[in-house]
Amino acid sequence: MDTPHVPAALLVHRVGDQAGSAKVALRLVEHLYYKTDAVYVAMRKLAIAQQQVGKDKEEEQRLAGLQSWLRRPQPPPVRARDSA
Repeated sequence: MDTPHVPAALLVHRVGDQAGSAKVALRLVEHLYYKTDAVYVAMRKLAIAQQQVGKDKEEEQRLAGLQSWLRRPQPPPVRARDSA
């Protein structure tokens, strides 16, 4: 086992206990990859929020393109009549 930073893994490997070595390896993997429910929920909310921001930006770009295409020219200013 090539994990010198894990003392339990070294001990089990040195003793030659394969079942113990498997348990230590499984515990290490669980420790590295397990996320609590609170962390999972927070990461899920973040992912959903980022997706929504992306959709909002796409919608803004689409509307900006439509608005520039639909702009009407401004009528010329009305000149004041001379009352003589």
